[in-house]
Formats: sequence, C-alpha cells, structure tokens
Amino acid sequence: TRVPLLVRAPGMPGGEVCNSLCETVDIYPTLAELANVPVTEPLEGRSLVPCLKNPDASVKNYALSQFPRYEPENLMGYTLRTDRHRITRWESLKDNRARGLEIYDHMTDPAETRNIAAPEAVTTAESRHTVTELDHLLTQTWRSAHRGATPIGEARPAEPLS
Repeated sequence: TRVPLLVRAPGMPGGEVCNSLCETVDIYPTLAELANVPVTEPLEGRSLVPCLKNPDASVKNYALSQFPRYEPENLMGYTLRTDRHRITRWESLKDNRARGLEIYDHMTDPAETRNIAAPEAVTTAESRHTVTELDHLLTQTWRSAHRGATPIGEARPAEPLS
C-alpha cells in the first residue's frame, strides 16, 4: 500500500520530496522528535526527521503492512515493500495456510502487472532465488517487527492467486 505523507515542520526546509520508505508507525517518533518530547523505547517506528532535513536520506529498508481479503475466501495479506519489490503472502484466516504469493518488481513493472512469483514466471535459478529470498525476508521481518511472535506461517511454497 502506498499513502502520501505530507509534513510541514517549523525550522525545516519545505517543498521537497523524499522517496524514503516509511510507515504510519513512524509518525509518532517524528512528532516526538520535532517537539523535543522524550519517547519510551523501544518503538516500532523511526523518526522521519532525517528525511525532513535531507530529502535524499532514508530511514528504512522496508515497510510492512497487512490487509484482509474476503473473496473468494477469508484471507490475510502480509506485505513487505522494499525500494524495489513488493511481496504479499496471502494466508487463510481459517487455518493459517498459505494460499497465494505475489511479488512485483517496481523497477521493471511499477504498475504491478506481472507477478514474478507466478509459476510461469519462475523459470530460472535466478528467479527462484529472488522468490525464495524475498519470501524468507518477509517471514523474518515480520518476526523481528513483532518481537518473535509470528503472525504469518513459516516460509513455504504458495500458489499465486488468480
């Protein structure tokens, strides 16, 4: 998911565009830093003040999101977005089994029209490696972000959704 975030802060340059990945959990630490309010660690979010000071700065290597999908069955989508890829693993809310995997390469397909995790797309050792690495990164990142609790199952093959 992509949501524009506009920030105007006293003493910060304005009118700049920063392409750093960020999440809504980054808003609180940003406002706290701007207001010189101490925060209790640890926080999931990171302050975006470095991006306000320098639009070329980056504060994250990935952004996480999750969202439900109720048709044709009740699924939860767990997503990791990097500067290049978006990967979503769909899992059944009934039994937590993987039901689908989507990966899009924003460098070559910004409109997300070609799922590179689809069986017909995974034809080389390089493409299998990309799918496996991103799926592993998704699982490990969710575990880390949720302090060891895994809201998603173990990395396992899943058929892409049609």
